[in-house]
Amino acid sequence: AEEAVALDEVRVGRHFAAKLLRETPSWEYDKFMAALREAFIVPMEPRGEMLGGLGLVEASRRFGRDHREIVSFPASAMPSDPEARFRALFAQRKFWSKSELQPYLHGLRRPVGTSEDAVVSRWTRSFHPDGDKDKELMYFKRW
Repeated sequence: AEEAVALDEVRVGRHFAAKLLRETPSWEYDKFMAALREAFIVPMEPRGEMLGGLGLVEASRRFGRDHREIVSFPASAMPSDPEARFRALFAQRKFWSKSELQPYLHGLRRPVGTSEDAVVSRWTRSFHPDGDKDKELMYFKRW
């Protein structure tokens, strides 16, 4: 009898996303998602969570049209020192949503007994866009 194997779609997606971003560090969003879909061995749909800590979706307006691209920004290449890491993050972009920032906190060196939230609070300020607590928390540099 054949045995079924279950794939972790996010891990598979992250594997292929990392490979694509190593080969080409900047992609038009739709072309990247199409290339990622083609790279999958089995039918799966690419999802944003597959990029966490590998690349960023950057939005801009060009020639009167909205444009999105995916750029390589691997968390694995970032310093483990909190000050250096947050400087690198805020050099890349001024504001980070909580969900965008989260993958970049893994591997961050912190004193024993200090929570991830305490380290984030030390190096950032946060706010809810438009003061609306239903909107995702945004972070910006403290210094």
